[in-house]
Amino acid sequence: CDGLLGYGFLSQWVTTIDYEKKTLTITQPEVFTARGMTGLPLTMVGDVPTVRASVDGVEGNFQVDTGNGGAIVLTAPFVEKHRLRDNYPARMETVTGVGVGGAMKGDLARGKTLTIGETTIASPIIDLSRQTQGTFADTRFDGNLGSQVLSRFVVSLDYPGQKIYLTPVASLANRFDYNRSGIGVKMAHGTV
Repeated sequence: CDGLLGYGFLSQWVTTIDYEKKTLTITQPEVFTARGMTGLPLTMVGDVPTVRASVDGVEGNFQVDTGNGGAIVLTAPFVEKHRLRDNYPARMETVTGVGVGGAMKGDLARGKTLTIGETTIASPIIDLSRQTQGTFADTRFDGNLGSQVLSRFVVSLDYPGQKIYLTPVASLANRFDYNRSGIGVKMAHGTV
Protein backbone atom coordinates (compact mmCIF):
# COMPACT_ATOMS: atom_id res chain seq x y z
CA CYS A 1 0.00 0.00 0.00
CA ASP A 2 1.49 3.33 -1.03
CA GLY A 3 -1.05 5.50 0.75
CA LEU A 4 -4.55 5.89 2.12
CA LEU A 5 -7.51 7.92 0.90
CA GLY A 6 -9.24 9.14 4.03
CA TYR A 7 -12.25 11.17 5.02
CA GLY A 8 -10.52 14.52 4.43
CA PHE A 9 -10.34 13.67 0.72
CA LEU A 10 -13.41 11.44 0.24
CA SER A 11 -15.80 13.78 2.09
CA GLN A 12 -15.84 16.06 -0.98
CA TRP A 13 -17.07 13.39 -3.41
CA VAL A 14 -19.45 10.53 -4.03
CA THR A 15 -17.27 7.45 -3.72
CA THR A 16 -18.48 4.21 -5.33
CA ILE A 17 -16.85 0.89 -4.46
CA ASP A 18 -17.58 -2.11 -6.65
CA TYR A 19 -15.94 -5.05 -4.89
CA GLU A 20 -16.74 -7.55 -7.68
CA LYS A 21 -15.19 -5.38 -10.39
CA LYS A 22 -12.44 -4.17 -8.03
CA THR A 23 -13.08 -0.54 -8.90
CA LEU A 24 -13.27 2.71 -6.96
CA THR A 25 -15.01 5.61 -8.68
CA ILE A 26 -14.90 9.15 -7.39
CA THR A 27 -17.63 11.44 -8.75
CA GLN A 28 -18.39 15.11 -8.31
CA PRO A 29 -21.59 15.34 -6.21
CA GLU A 30 -23.36 17.59 -8.72
CA VAL A 31 -23.04 15.00 -11.53
CA PHE A 32 -23.70 11.83 -9.48
CA THR A 33 -26.95 10.06 -10.38
CA ALA A 34 -28.40 7.35 -8.19
CA ARG A 35 -29.94 5.52 -11.22
CA GLY A 36 -32.92 4.04 -9.38
CA MET A 37 -31.02 3.26 -6.19
CA THR A 38 -32.64 4.18 -2.89
CA GLY A 39 -30.41 6.21 -0.64
CA LEU A 40 -30.28 5.55 3.07
CA PRO A 41 -29.39 8.30 5.54
CA LEU A 42 -25.66 8.41 6.20
CA THR A 43 -24.85 9.98 9.55
CA MET A 44 -21.37 11.19 10.35
CA VAL A 45 -20.06 10.62 13.87
CA GLY A 46 -16.93 12.71 13.72
CA ASP A 47 -15.37 11.52 10.47
CA VAL A 48 -16.91 8.03 10.62
CA PRO A 49 -19.89 7.24 8.37
CA THR A 50 -22.73 5.33 10.03
CA VAL A 51 -25.99 3.78 8.84
CA ARG A 52 -28.98 2.32 10.66
CA ALA A 53 -29.21 -1.47 10.48
CA SER A 54 -30.57 -4.32 12.55
CA VAL A 55 -29.17 -7.69 13.52
CA ASP A 56 -31.81 -10.27 14.40
CA GLY A 57 -34.33 -7.47 14.93
CA VAL A 58 -32.16 -5.35 17.24
CA GLU A 59 -31.59 -1.98 15.56
CA GLY A 60 -28.53 0.19 15.94
CA ASN A 61 -26.15 2.74 14.45
CA PHE A 62 -23.43 0.89 12.50
CA GLN A 63 -20.09 2.17 11.27
CA VAL A 64 -19.50 1.65 7.54
CA ASP A 65 -15.95 0.27 7.73
CA THR A 66 -14.27 -0.62 4.43
CA GLY A 67 -11.07 -1.37 6.38
CA ASN A 68 -12.66 -4.16 8.44
CA GLY A 69 -12.13 -7.52 6.73
CA GLY A 70 -14.85 -9.17 8.79
CA ALA A 71 -18.64 -9.08 8.65
CA ILE A 72 -20.34 -7.57 11.70
CA VAL A 73 -18.96 -6.46 15.06
CA LEU A 74 -21.44 -5.51 17.76
CA THR A 75 -19.86 -3.15 20.29
CA ALA A 76 -19.47 -4.35 23.89
CA PRO A 77 -21.86 -1.69 25.32
CA PHE A 78 -24.54 -2.61 22.73
CA VAL A 79 -24.09 -6.34 23.48
CA GLU A 80 -24.41 -5.74 27.23
CA LYS A 81 -27.36 -3.31 26.91
CA HIS A 82 -29.40 -5.83 24.90
CA ARG A 83 -28.02 -8.94 26.69
CA LEU A 84 -27.17 -10.36 23.26
CA ARG A 85 -24.92 -13.17 24.46
CA ASP A 86 -28.10 -14.78 25.86
CA ASN A 87 -29.48 -14.89 22.29
CA TYR A 88 -26.55 -16.94 20.96
CA PRO A 89 -25.85 -19.98 23.16
CA ALA A 90 -23.87 -21.58 20.29
CA ARG A 91 -21.03 -19.04 20.32
CA MET A 92 -17.27 -19.22 20.63
CA GLU A 93 -15.12 -16.81 22.66
CA THR A 94 -11.90 -16.11 20.75
CA VAL A 95 -9.41 -13.57 19.51
CA THR A 96 -11.32 -11.96 16.66
CA GLY A 97 -8.56 -9.78 15.25
CA VAL A 98 -5.50 -7.67 15.98
CA GLY A 99 -5.44 -3.89 15.91
CA VAL A 100 -3.18 -1.06 16.98
CA GLY A 101 -3.98 -1.78 20.64
CA GLY A 102 -3.29 -5.53 20.35
CA ALA A 103 -5.55 -8.55 20.26
CA MET A 104 -9.31 -8.01 20.09
CA LYS A 105 -11.58 -10.49 21.83
CA GLY A 106 -15.19 -11.36 21.29
CA ASP A 107 -17.71 -14.14 20.96
CA LEU A 108 -18.45 -15.38 17.46
CA ALA A 109 -21.94 -16.50 16.58
CA ARG A 110 -24.07 -17.00 13.52
CA GLY A 111 -26.99 -14.60 13.40
CA LYS A 112 -30.26 -15.12 11.63
CA THR A 113 -30.53 -11.84 9.70
CA LEU A 114 -28.88 -8.52 9.02
CA THR A 115 -31.24 -5.87 7.63
CA ILE A 116 -30.02 -2.64 6.04
CA GLY A 117 -32.78 -0.55 4.52
CA GLU A 118 -34.98 -2.92 2.52
CA THR A 119 -32.29 -5.59 2.12
CA THR A 120 -32.07 -8.59 4.43
CA ILE A 121 -29.04 -10.88 4.46
CA ALA A 122 -29.28 -14.37 5.96
CA SER A 123 -26.99 -16.06 8.48
CA PRO A 124 -24.25 -13.44 9.00
CA ILE A 125 -21.24 -14.07 11.24
CA ILE A 126 -21.49 -11.78 14.27
CA ASP A 127 -18.65 -10.76 16.59
CA LEU A 128 -20.07 -9.92 20.03
CA SER A 129 -17.20 -7.71 21.19
CA ARG A 130 -15.65 -8.01 24.65
CA GLN A 131 -13.48 -4.90 24.23
CA THR A 132 -13.29 -2.52 27.18
CA GLN A 133 -11.56 0.26 25.25
CA GLY A 134 -11.22 1.47 21.68
CA THR A 135 -13.79 1.70 18.92
CA PHE A 136 -15.60 -1.54 19.81
CA ALA A 137 -16.20 -0.19 23.34
CA ASP A 138 -17.39 3.22 22.10
CA THR A 139 -20.97 4.05 23.10
CA ARG A 140 -21.43 6.35 20.08
CA PHE A 141 -21.68 3.25 17.87
CA ASP A 142 -23.66 0.03 18.18
CA GLY A 143 -21.78 -1.98 15.61
CA ASN A 144 -19.50 -2.11 12.62
CA LEU A 145 -20.21 -3.40 9.10
CA GLY A 146 -17.06 -4.72 7.44
CA SER A 147 -16.12 -5.73 3.94
CA GLN A 148 -17.72 -9.19 4.17
CA VAL A 149 -21.05 -7.34 4.32
CA LEU A 150 -20.17 -4.37 2.10
CA SER A 151 -18.77 -6.57 -0.69
CA ARG A 152 -22.28 -7.93 -1.26
CA PHE A 153 -23.22 -4.52 -2.67
CA VAL A 154 -21.97 -1.82 -4.96
CA VAL A 155 -21.54 0.86 -2.29
CA SER A 156 -21.87 4.57 -3.04
CA LEU A 157 -20.99 6.91 -0.18
CA ASP A 158 -22.41 10.35 -0.85
CA TYR A 159 -20.76 12.33 1.92
CA PRO A 160 -21.96 15.78 0.75
CA GLY A 161 -25.55 14.51 0.37
CA GLN A 162 -25.31 12.38 3.55
CA LYS A 163 -26.61 9.24 1.87
CA ILE A 164 -25.37 5.72 1.28
CA TYR A 165 -26.57 3.73 -1.74
CA LEU A 166 -26.35 -0.07 -1.54
CA THR A 167 -26.99 -1.99 -4.74
CA PRO A 168 -27.07 -5.77 -4.10
CA VAL A 169 -24.86 -7.97 -6.29
CA ALA A 170 -24.92 -11.72 -6.98
CA SER A 171 -22.85 -12.53 -3.88
CA LEU A 172 -25.61 -11.15 -1.61
CA ALA A 173 -26.92 -14.68 -0.99
CA ASN A 174 -23.50 -16.31 -0.44
CA ARG A 175 -22.95 -17.98 2.90
CA PHE A 176 -20.75 -16.11 5.39
CA ASP A 177 -17.63 -18.05 6.32
CA TYR A 178 -15.41 -17.40 9.29
CA ASN A 179 -11.91 -16.70 8.02
CA ARG A 180 -9.78 -17.60 11.02
CA SER A 181 -7.82 -20.81 11.57
CA GLY A 182 -6.88 -20.34 15.22
CA ILE A 183 -3.24 -19.80 14.25
CA GLY A 184 -1.56 -16.42 14.47
CA VAL A 185 1.50 -15.70 12.33
CA LYS A 186 3.68 -12.69 13.07
CA MET A 187 6.53 -11.24 11.04
CA ALA A 188 9.39 -9.76 13.10
CA HIS A 189 12.67 -8.51 11.62
CA GLY A 190 12.00 -10.36 8.34
CA THR A 191 11.35 -13.69 10.04
CA VAL A 192 8.04 -15.47 10.59
